[in-house]
Amino acid sequence: MNYIFTKNGERKVENFIQSCIEKRKKIINEGIDTGDLVDNAGKLSINDVLLSINYFHTSNLRKHTYSVLITDHFREELTLIYEADFIKCEKQSIIDDAINKEHLAEDIVDVFENLLDEKNIEIPCNDPTEEGHRHDDGNDAKIYGTEYFDLVAQVRELL
Repeated sequence: MNYIFTKNGERKVENFIQSCIEKRKKIINEGIDTGDLVDNAGKLSINDVLLSINYFHTSNLRKHTYSVLITDHFREELTLIYEADFIKCEKQSIIDDAINKEHLAEDIVDVFENLLDEKNIEIPCNDPTEEGHRHDDGNDAKIYGTEYFDLVAQVRELL
């Protein structure tokens, strides 16, 4: 099946993403949990939720629950209802375009990643925690963390 969001669904997902970002910040600021290992809230997009609906369901779907880890130990969930929040889409091209844009945006950013690698230049992370974990497990990314995902999002918006 191919599903797309209704306007209500788009708003619901946008509100969910904003809520995840705010809850993550509050949980970390109050010292309830850490966010050293996970920052899915800041990277979450409407396309991520839509892709989860389309990739995890092949038969008639009545509802979909999307779950995301927002800190190292806390998760948020969003339940979307068929026909209220998402509907079947007969045009495969709409789904394919969203998927292709995501991959193309990542490919474009990777071109710049390769150039920075050739020049031995790293773009520093604004977040000191991300910068501290940047080279864990032998990672040598030149554009890392939030900077990478923000750049992919900006490129995707241009497409």
